[in-house]
Amino acid sequence: GLKDPKNCAYPAIVCETVRQRLVGTAVEFYNYAVDGDTTTDLLKLMEHGTKELDGADIVTLSIGANNILLPFFRCLAQLSTVLGDLNGTNESTEDKLDINFVFDSVNKAIRSEQFSAELSAGIAKAKADLEKVLAQIKRRAPDAVIMVMLVYSPYHEVEISLPYIEQKIVFGDLSDKWVGELDSAIKEKAVEAGCIIVDCFEPFKSKDGLLNVAISAIPPKFSIDPHPNLSGHIYIANLHIAELLKQ
Repeated sequence: GLKDPKNCAYPAIVCETVRQRLVGTAVEFYNYAVDGDTTTDLLKLMEHGTKELDGADIVTLSIGANNILLPFFRCLAQLSTVLGDLNGTNESTEDKLDINFVFDSVNKAIRSEQFSAELSAGIAKAKADLEKVLAQIKRRAPDAVIMVMLVYSPYHEVEISLPYIEQKIVFGDLSDKWVGELDSAIKEKAVEAGCIIVDCFEPFKSKDGLLNVAISAIPPKFSIDPHPNLSGHIYIANLHIAELLKQ
């Protein structure tokens, strides 16, 4: 959602800060982020490219969220069929039945063993892949400061309800729980590798207006995009800069 991702993505902002503090020093910047990549995709990318990683001085790493987001997206896609077209409260009886059916279907999905199993598998895969990713970074850039970002909970406090629907869908607690478990796995491997942890989980819980997510029935809003907006990228950059200044 950034108009100028080349200069406004958080690692670019971090890089510009480094340039300003190291006057007279050439600072080169490369961004290998790919929208939608999982930890497995990153491993494949590192095997077939990322040559500028060799000998790098600073490496920032944000990966793992996509390992667990797909089951959330499937459920949210079901909701988009009814919430995306809401235009007030003049719903027919047939519409209400359809919405009740979708709410019931989503609630059953997020409480199912399959949902939990998928997320658990995604976290286990992230943990195994991340160990290999960090080992390769340390081998190729042995003197680098490696900064590993903990994932924020994109659907924190999201709760969907309608005045004429008996049940509600609570995504916030679910998002916090599974992202928290993912972050525990990320943190474990990052600490083992001697990396700097950049905690975005806790800071983002107390900040509004940093993400593209906008989900509510009244007023009707439906954007499930979990990425940061410009304010979010600046905020994440500042968290990284604060950790760098400690070094």
